[in-house]
Amino acid sequence: MNRNSVFRANARAQLGGNIFNEIWLIALAVCFIQTLVLSLASSIVIGVILVGGLLSHGLAHVFLQMVRSQKTKPEIPDLFSGSDQFLSLLILYCAQALFTFLWALLFFVPGIVKSYAYSMAFYIKHDHPDYD
Repeated sequence: MNRNSVFRANARAQLGGNIFNEIWLIALAVCFIQTLVLSLASSIVIGVILVGGLLSHGLAHVFLQMVRSQKTKPEIPDLFSGSDQFLSLLILYCAQALFTFLWALLFFVPGIVKSYAYSMAFYIKHDHPDYD
């Protein structure tokens, strides 16, 4: 048995062996719902700005719940779980979009790199709501 197959066997054992059962389908459905709500709000530009941060935080909440507590059935209200932190999520969403845009002005590659760098901001905000 080679080293890679040992690593794969250990990873499957740690994940419970059901990594591709239904979780990917549920995650796809949650992303679809978020995209649908954002596209409905896109008719009003301010709607995307107001709802984007809340939904991005909710998506991070749903995914972290699925990974940490093995909850495979997220509910729609979970997407709006950060409504008590609305103002800080709005500021985070606007800052993330602004900084990504400014980095993209230099050239597209720095914009792509920084979008990946800022992609975990809502996961960090979910775990540490007291951070600025």
